[in-house]
Order: sequence, then structure tokens, then C-alpha cells
Amino acid sequence: MIKAHTSGMLITLFIGVLLSLLPLPPAIDRACPLWVLLILVYWAIETPFSIPIEVVWLMGILLDVSQSTLLGEHAFALTIVMLGVAKMSRQLHMFPVFQKILSVFFIMLIYQCILLGLQSVGGGASLNPWYWMTSVTSTLAWPVLSRILKACLP
Repeated sequence: MIKAHTSGMLITLFIGVLLSLLPLPPAIDRACPLWVLLILVYWAIETPFSIPIEVVWLMGILLDVSQSTLLGEHAFALTIVMLGVAKMSRQLHMFPVFQKILSVFFIMLIYQCILLGLQSVGGGASLNPWYWMTSVTSTLAWPVLSRILKACLP
């Protein structure tokens, strides 16, 4: 039997994947928030150890396939970041809002640094200032997204 919050998590992750798949103009797409990572981080903070690492890895594979990147690139980065978030979830849960927002910013930066490292090893790295904009927009989206997802908790 699936618990109510588990089905809510799966639905919000599915919505996150759909938001990541939206076709956007290139100017907007460069600054689009990292929806799947934001949703995974939220659930890892609010309900620690409730997301199996296999689900995180599967979300990464879905991102790899949908964005035509090296298979396993997003899966590896998501897995590493989410293991760190799971380890710190109790502390992150107790942080005041501003500290939590700042922590989310650094989580997004770590994720992007891992991706950049993997892309540079694979020879496909192209670093421009817009690359880091997704961390900023993800951080700006965090307060709104966390309030919306809080409504999904029973």
C-alpha cells in the first residue's frame, strides 16, 4: 500500500519532469530552474530518507534521456547531491527560511559543478555566464515551490 505522502512525492516528481521537458525559447531555457532537483531536495528535507536512491537515479536517467546528454551524467550528479542532502536533512530542516534558501543555492551550485566536471571530462563543456543562472532562478523559485509542495503533505 502506498502512503499518501509517497503518492504526493511521485506526482510532484512527475510534474517536475514535465516542467523540465517544456519546450522554451533558448533565452528562457538557459535560466529555467532545476525543477527535478528542487523537488527532490524539498522532499529530502521535509521527509528524510523517504526517497529511495533508486528513484533519484531514475530521475537522473530520465533527465539524461530527455536532454540528450551523456547517459548517467544527471543520474550521477543527482545521486551524489541527494546523498549529501539526505545526510544533512535534519540540519536543513531546522534552518530558518533565509538559511534554507542559501543552502538550496549552494546545493544547486554543487550539482552544476558536478555536471560541469562530467561534461569537461566528456569533452562537451561550454562554460558561459548563463550556465550559473539556473542556480539563481532555482533559488528564487525555492520559496514558492516549497509552499506549494507543503500543501501536498498530508
